[in-house]
Amino acid sequence: MERPTNWYYISVYGRDAQRFLQGQIPVNLLHMQTRTATYSCLTLPTGKVIATFRLYKITDYNFFILTYGEESARRIENHLKKFAVFSDIIIKVHSFVEIYLGNDTTTEYKLIGYPNNDYAEHTPYNLQFLITDYRINPEIAKKEFGIEGQIITGEQSLALAALNGFVYNLEEKNCDKFLPQALGIDHLESAISYNKGCYQGQEGIARAKFRGANTHTHVIFTFDGQIAPNFDLEQAQIFAHFSEDSNKKTGTILGIYNLAGINCQGLDFIPTENRSWIIDSIINSKIIFDEEVRFSINIGEQSFELEIFKLFDMNAIK
Repeated sequence: MERPTNWYYISVYGRDAQRFLQGQIPVNLLHMQTRTATYSCLTLPTGKVIATFRLYKITDYNFFILTYGEESARRIENHLKKFAVFSDIIIKVHSFVEIYLGNDTTTEYKLIGYPNNDYAEHTPYNLQFLITDYRINPEIAKKEFGIEGQIITGEQSLALAALNGFVYNLEEKNCDKFLPQALGIDHLESAISYNKGCYQGQEGIARAKFRGANTHTHVIFTFDGQIAPNFDLEQAQIFAHFSEDSNKKTGTILGIYNLAGINCQGLDFIPTENRSWIIDSIINSKIIFDEEVRFSINIGEQSFELEIFKLFDMNAIK
């Protein structure tokens, strides 16, 4: 039977859970309150990101992770298990935990626990994560978890998350390529602490912040027009135009998302018939801050002029 979404649940449980994770990820778990969640990432010793996720701290010995796609879930599981040999913890991907997604408009954060270890996280980004051991009808999910809006698909959740700067769909080809700052991770929630003790990747992440080692910027573009159905993301390419006669291919496209039908109230973006798509990308910082440069995207035989909607950069946040 097909899963309701492509989100996966990973449990990290045991006496050493907090101590172990504290040495693996950039979140400062000692300052993270129980029954809260944050966006974060997993990095190699170089500081380059190999996975992104939502981390939930239930108690000091009980954590779980939500990540998009089985490939990402297995990557996280395998990486953590390599370093957990001498720790009293159990790390496991739970294939039968179901993740439903709500689209309520609320600015109040809360993580609600239910019987049978069900949880509902209400984020301030019009997105709710509904976690249950049971496969249920979406209408029943709305009722049981108190969702007044709509239940959305996994792809729609990626669109809503990307609009807010979250990169949850980090594909294999983009792993071990970018520092967290290039993905804008350090600007969101409690994803990165620059004050905590040693953890894997700390030196590379700190160098990017304090010595300017990062040369890329996370950029969200919008444009007027509609993309043809069943487009091939692999054929999409961003161009930087330096003059009428001078342009070059640039950047990495993380995703192209359609926000049509999603409630974006309060998020500075109202989808319309002619403007509902966003481009999630990584662009060279020197190019993106050149006011003389304009950008376009080619998707198959279509071409669109791009407009910067949001930048995630340590020196300039728009």
